[in-house]
Amino acid sequence: MERVEFGFPELSLVCGALLYGHDSTAIGITLCVIAVLGAVCRSIIRIQKKAQEEEAKQALFKEVGTASEDLAQAFSEIFKKPGKPKTFH
Repeated sequence: MERVEFGFPELSLVCGALLYGHDSTAIGITLCVIAVLGAVCRSIIRIQKKAQEEEAKQALFKEVGTASEDLAQAFSEIFKKPGKPKTFH
């Protein structure tokens, strides 16, 4: 569940809407555009951060898988039963 956040873009949007309604059209529209651009940039940064975290998790899982394969191979070499070499006559 996403948490509700009231940051710079939201504050700019509220102020822009209030200024637009009180006959300051240019400043109101400017603040609304800045608010939209700020919200879009914030969303892009969050999506990129989640993608980087997912890539890091996948790399870690791959590394753990490789390490477990190496460990299994090492244990199989340690516990290999020495026996007579099989020869055919």
